[in-house]
Amino acid sequence: MIGWFRKNFSSLLWALLLSVAVWIAAVTAADPDDQRVYPKPVPIEIVGQGSGLVIVGEMPKAVEVTLRAPRSVWDRLEGQEQPIRAVVDLSGLGAGEHPVRVQVQVSENPARVVSVLPTDFTVTLEPLTSRVFPVGLTLNGQPATGYRAGNPTLEPLEVLVSGAESLVEQVARARVIVNLAGTRESLNQEMDVQLYNANNQALKGLSLNPSAVLVDIPVSQQGGYRDVAVKVIVQGQVANGYLLTDLSVFPPIVTVYSTDPGLVNALPGIVETQTLELRGASEDISTRLALNLPAGVSVVGEQSVQVDVSENPARVVSVLPTDFTVTLEPLTSRVFPVGLTLNGQPATGYRAGNPTLEPLEVLVSGAESLVEQVARARVIVNLAGTRESLNQEMDVQLYNANNQALKGLSLNPSAVLVDIPVSQQGGYRDVAVKVIVQGQVANGYLLTDLSVFPPIVTVYSTDPGLVNALPGIVETQTLELRGASEDISTRLALNLPAGVSVVGEQSVQVDVGISPIQSNLTLVNIKIEVVGLGDGLSAQISPAEVDIILSGPAPLLESLLQQDVRVIVDVTELLPGIYQLKPRVEILVADIVVETILPNTVEVTITPAVTPTPSQ
Repeated sequence: MIGWFRKNFSSLLWALLLSVAVWIAAVTAADPDDQRVYPKPVPIEIVGQGSGLVIVGEMPKAVEVTLRAPRSVWDRLEGQEQPIRAVVDLSGLGAGEHPVRVQVQVSENPARVVSVLPTDFTVTLEPLTSRVFPVGLTLNGQPATGYRAGNPTLEPLEVLVSGAESLVEQVARARVIVNLAGTRESLNQEMDVQLYNANNQALKGLSLNPSAVLVDIPVSQQGGYRDVAVKVIVQGQVANGYLLTDLSVFPPIVTVYSTDPGLVNALPGIVETQTLELRGASEDISTRLALNLPAGVSVVGEQSVQVDVSENPARVVSVLPTDFTVTLEPLTSRVFPVGLTLNGQPATGYRAGNPTLEPLEVLVSGAESLVEQVARARVIVNLAGTRESLNQEMDVQLYNANNQALKGLSLNPSAVLVDIPVSQQGGYRDVAVKVIVQGQVANGYLLTDLSVFPPIVTVYSTDPGLVNALPGIVETQTLELRGASEDISTRLALNLPAGVSVVGEQSVQVDVGISPIQSNLTLVNIKIEVVGLGDGLSAQISPAEVDIILSGPAPLLESLLQQDVRVIVDVTELLPGIYQLKPRVEILVADIVVETILPNTVEVTITPAVTPTPSQ
């Protein structure tokens, strides 16, 4: 038996190999291998990251994985939620830049990883740090006339800012910005806290705890003021065959005022306009109507309201044109190579590498006469002043032989991926500019803006170590703000270490906005003066005094003197009689605005002057 086995061993071996080959061929024919890209991006998972470290800068969010596997395996992979994992292990890595490789794990077998894009990249780790910042409040605008904002409160008064050490070091202030312009209601809501650097530029990529604070600003109406709705009074019907489609009034709510608060509080919540007559109207109406107000009550601001009435007739509408000519041409397609035009140069100290396009050709389709005009397909990229690499899809433009752009054609694809690496040369570095200020602006004034241009400058040294040692910012010379009461526009030099210089202009433009705090002031019982009265005449005014509501910068209002304000009634060339006249206010101080005169009309009685009787 053993002898027979030895004698026939080679035949048995060949039979076994043949059967295995037949089995493999049968399995492969029934379930052939496919090589394809997994249809969904695979998100990158970070493992092993130190608890005291944080990733900064840009890194890929996902990878593209190409697999080779039998169709049955592909079917199982595509039926699962997340059958493929892309893992980057940061175990043992400290602060700094580190090259890392993506490790792919597939849940089903047999499957072979053909490619991973990207396969590796650089991760920058920085220490995670936290710092507490007080929360400031910026109020923009003023409440509506007749309203006053009380003292604001914030809860909490501080936030904890956490993130990469280099980012946290850039934080100069944490602020909440509230717009009070025209508001009539108190504010009590949570508002997001914004972080800013020394140049007042918003910062992103940091964690705040809490991210919002409760802002409470009481807004109350001053005594004697009240907001009431406007009711338009109409009478009559529009013409036959017409329809009243719209009736609007602006403003729909007005503010009224009286020196006697009881008068405005007694109003029913609405004020009526004078009557608007609609009888027989066949056109839109746009007019202004006065308001019917009780004695002693007046409107703050404009004394009338805008009323708009729309009417539409029922009529037949015709369509023009009813016919036109259509020109048909054969549809044709042609493939064109895509060229690249680079305009401008990168910023000083930067160099652009070799560009690439993907794909290199586009299919142009359309009317035959238009396709025949196409001479070239190009992508135009402007590199002027750029500091960053370009990697984005950009539209392809078509041009004729005269370099004129062509429209009305279809391109497939309509955009191509343009990749242009841009890198900074050795010895150069971009750093932010930090404006150094000292002192406070004058009382009654507010620092509204502080800007620097350019916000980033390029510095250079023959010793690259000197620029690399900079903290990422350069400071200006000190700008003195103490007692300032007007805008400042100046140029400041930069404080640079020895051996380091600025590329280009050696100073920066700094603009500081300083504005007076706006306020309101009510002057009561201001006596009216009569001017232009003719010889031999006398005048009596009722009432003889008015109240004036002024607005303007708080410092000017606070320093306003009685002799700075005059209320005048001009009776030039008026004969004896009774007149309803509007007083005029003259203010000798600039930038103060008259909001309202109460009342805005007075009665002037002109009579012949009484001639004294001669004594006997």
